[in-house]
Amino acid sequence: MANRFPLVVDTTAGNQFRELPDGDNLLLTNSSIVNALDIQALGTVTASQLVVSGTVFRNDYNDLQNKPTIPTSILQLGIGDGTNGQFLTTNGAGTISFQNIPSQDPTLGGELSGTASNATINANSIGIAHLDVDDGTIGQVLATDGSGNLQFIDMTGGGGGGGGASNFLELSGQIGLSQIDDDFITPVKLKDNSQVPTAGQYLTVSAGGDFEYLDIPTTNPQWNDVQNKPNIPATLTDLGIVEGSDGDILKTDGAGNYTFTAFGSIENIEFSGTTIRTVPDNSNLSIDPKGNGYLSIVGTNAVVLPVGDTSQRTPNVAGAMRLNSQLGIFEGYDGSNWNGLGGVRSVDGLTYVSAETTPGASDDTITFVTNGQTSATLTETKLELNQAVGVKIKSTQSAVDFETGALSVDGGVSIKGNLIVSGAVTVNEEFNTSVKVDGTTLSATQTNQFSIAPAEINFFNTSMKVRIFGASADNIDQDQTNLGVQVSRVGFGTPDGSGNEVTFSYRVAQMDQVSGKISAVTAAADITIEPEEITDFNNNKNIQVVVSRASSSHNVLIYRKVGAEVDYTLHSVLGPKELGVSLSNIVFTDYYDFDVTPWSKRTNQGLFNANSGLVHVPLVAPGSPKLGWVDTEITNVNSETNTLTVANQYYATTSTIEVVVDDTVAVQTAIDAAKAQNRNSLSLENRTYFIKRLELPSGFTLKGSGDQTRIIKQYWSTEQAIGDNAIVRPKSGYASYSNITIRDLRIDGNAQNQYLASDTTNDYLNYAVYLYGNDLLFENIELDNVVGGGIYAYDSSITQNLTVLNSEITGGGLTYSFDWFPLFADECRSVKIAHNTFRDFPGPVRISAVQKGIVSPNIVDNCGEGIFAYGATKIVLTPNVLLGPAGEFIANPDVLNSEYDSVNILLESGVDFNSPQYVYQENGAFFDFTANQGRLTGIINELTKTNNVEELSTDYSETLGGDDYIAFTNGGDANGAFAFRIVTSRVSDLLSRASYTQLVNANANSQGLVYRIVATEYVPQKTIQGNGNQLAGSHYEVPLTDVSGLNLEDVVRLVGHSTTPPTGGVDGTIKTINTISNTIGIDFGSAFGDITVVGNGGQLALQNNFVVAKGKIN
Repeated sequence: MANRFPLVVDTTAGNQFRELPDGDNLLLTNSSIVNALDIQALGTVTASQLVVSGTVFRNDYNDLQNKPTIPTSILQLGIGDGTNGQFLTTNGAGTISFQNIPSQDPTLGGELSGTASNATINANSIGIAHLDVDDGTIGQVLATDGSGNLQFIDMTGGGGGGGGASNFLELSGQIGLSQIDDDFITPVKLKDNSQVPTAGQYLTVSAGGDFEYLDIPTTNPQWNDVQNKPNIPATLTDLGIVEGSDGDILKTDGAGNYTFTAFGSIENIEFSGTTIRTVPDNSNLSIDPKGNGYLSIVGTNAVVLPVGDTSQRTPNVAGAMRLNSQLGIFEGYDGSNWNGLGGVRSVDGLTYVSAETTPGASDDTITFVTNGQTSATLTETKLELNQAVGVKIKSTQSAVDFETGALSVDGGVSIKGNLIVSGAVTVNEEFNTSVKVDGTTLSATQTNQFSIAPAEINFFNTSMKVRIFGASADNIDQDQTNLGVQVSRVGFGTPDGSGNEVTFSYRVAQMDQVSGKISAVTAAADITIEPEEITDFNNNKNIQVVVSRASSSHNVLIYRKVGAEVDYTLHSVLGPKELGVSLSNIVFTDYYDFDVTPWSKRTNQGLFNANSGLVHVPLVAPGSPKLGWVDTEITNVNSETNTLTVANQYYATTSTIEVVVDDTVAVQTAIDAAKAQNRNSLSLENRTYFIKRLELPSGFTLKGSGDQTRIIKQYWSTEQAIGDNAIVRPKSGYASYSNITIRDLRIDGNAQNQYLASDTTNDYLNYAVYLYGNDLLFENIELDNVVGGGIYAYDSSITQNLTVLNSEITGGGLTYSFDWFPLFADECRSVKIAHNTFRDFPGPVRISAVQKGIVSPNIVDNCGEGIFAYGATKIVLTPNVLLGPAGEFIANPDVLNSEYDSVNILLESGVDFNSPQYVYQENGAFFDFTANQGRLTGIINELTKTNNVEELSTDYSETLGGDDYIAFTNGGDANGAFAFRIVTSRVSDLLSRASYTQLVNANANSQGLVYRIVATEYVPQKTIQGNGNQLAGSHYEVPLTDVSGLNLEDVVRLVGHSTTPPTGGVDGTIKTINTISNTIGIDFGSAFGDITVVGNGGQLALQNNFVVAKGKIN
């Protein structure tokens, strides 16, 4: 007979009869298969018990028939027993017997004698053959090289090292005199350059250190060798001159006689010690060189001039010079007046210019004094005029540009008082802006200068911070250490080899995150797919790219070429988020065109192009390394040569560099100064600013001047210390934050020139704006083109009074791989989000668990699900215009968009939670929890949501010590009321284990914790007919009126059915159902054991579990 499928009623096709579909199961609840000849199964046959020929088989060995005899001793194996201490051994031919243990200390033979425990080598038994050495020749000796090696060598002495045994006879140290034989050393044993000595020569040491033989000199004898030498006078007294007194001079009488005489004066000049003075009073002393001679005072010390006050000025002779101790100046007499020497000073000394505040202060301050009063001071940074001094410029030259007019100022001008202008005021906003320009510099040599186009020189000034791309502080290239790439297909079949396959080819480079240096790319790694599969890329079909890198501070640049494309073009810059901390076997998935966001400024296939606005990172795979970037400061601007000089020396890869102004320090300094002066706000001008990040203090407003105030995130400016991509974030040092406002400006996230930071610890690290606290206001801002999310306003410390008005937040993320949100404001206490446009983000506007607020009216265009308001309460969510990726309308969200969003509760660390009094009704009547053995159980789970499908995940109902978090203060009464609490210690414990932030960080699909209060009752269903029956070691059977409605594994209790041990209040599980005898078998668990005294009559109650309350735990 042929195999057939049984006929069934198909409820999905109008209840028609049809064969049971392949793969479906045949459900025979409470029914049986009888009179079957044979049953064949390809899988597993499952049954509560198996009866074979009338005998129950319970998967027990004792139930088997014709069981074999299992030997219990060696004798039953046919082996004769041995004696005590023998061991069992085999002869290798199948015979096993007991044998004595061999002697433990056998006698040795051959070249060894004695026993194994006391072996000795026989005398004269070791030869060369027994050593690990080759035999030598006659006369050689056996030597070691000191490293464990033996060899035969000639006895020729050592050569000074080298590790060979040739050093065997090398001698070192000292040889005692007694060891040298008398009359042993001869000239031939000396190192004397092979000289042959002659009789009468003497032995000496040459300048080179060798011995040499020399003749005794016979000419030019030395003075000391001369005999009968005359005495040579050593003093004047030896010449017969009588000694004089100290200070006397030696005089001659012209006749050959010399005497000492005292030195006192010469005519009218008196000499005393080191002093020369005139003898007569009021006489002058003159030095008069003759002819062209002059007076020269030799030395390095100063000439000391006369010192005195103004009343002591004398003589009034032209050319006189002195130091005026009263005025502290050197002065000279010009024939009419005494004047200060150097500087500018009036005759009366009341008006002058000094180069330092006080003599010797060296404070580099020029002071202008008029009529004894300080009128102005000039330092290296500032000219400051006295309050009584005005400035009047009489020039009438008109200003037509920045170089003309009566007054031209390159920098800014601040005025505290009023300003009166009779002419026109012209504002050139283009000039006062920050720019990115191309520069020309020296390559392959160190420099600190570059030139730019003449039209761009006016954009720069001294002290301006800049970042130079294509340059580094040193000229050491980034290498390819540990850099590699491998590729494989995922989900695609192996190509058929017909030759028309499409090749995906990859090369990678690595970029240092700190210095910006980029390596050359690797060799290519290729993979092919069939041409028709190129449109099939998705989550299950893609190409897996496995890369490695030098360190965790290196990014990986992926370049790709597909099919007939000519160049390897930049596809991705992988940062810490994609790479993690691994250095090898890092998996990146290329989805080709599947995950590309249309707003990413890349091609439809995910490649960067000329319109992407890339800076520094090569668009085409670099064949050679490239230097990175230098952050420095402009020290000089030469508008004549269009040359800029910077503070730091650098090397450049090529002569062309890219230079970007960096306003971060200037703007942050202005913010800090405004806060310190209690102005608490900063207004930015109508211009462009390049900013790495700004930190706003608590109680501060940052505002622009409208759409033309534009902040652009500096190129490749991820903060390294904490890995932060924020453009605006809270300034550290505050215990809490409040009253922070950003308004009237545009922020460009420059996403194409950024990489993603690792945000496994903190979700906000890739959001452009991260602020939280009380009273946050974002008004009239445009936030666009960000590498991650938009505004992140969540913190565990809670955000209250968040307002987002009249703003546009658009363009987040370069791919759909991550769910970036335009606004993340979960768990805010109150929000007002109105008149905004949110557009082009992978994820929705997030306002989950918001307690109250208005989110209306807004346009949410192509942002995931639109608005995600899970668990939000007391909130208005309509009207809003929600659009999908194709412009289709999306329904406004229902606040109760979760199966578990009902009666939500709030847990706060350090505070008891006490629920209100719940009342449960069923069919309009209060439910009696005391009937039918009712009880309540509190259950806590993590809730996850994937593709809008909710699932309960990890159970957090109990502490790690096994105690319930939820305790009932009213365990359910007859009027349907119940209440519960979570005490402070367990609130804190639960939040430390499973706070919302922890759960979301661990699983992006997590929705936080939910709770359920589950009621359990046992409803009598069937009447027990007669006595029960205990199957030994098995189930307890009870006969019922009927078994309809019962199922295997149902949990039941016996009511009014007295047994020993008692079964009242004990849960049992239905394991067998006999529809013929209307009996069921109940298993009360292995710990319960068999019933020794069966019961009679009573009822079978069926367990019923149902939820009476549930909600989100905020």
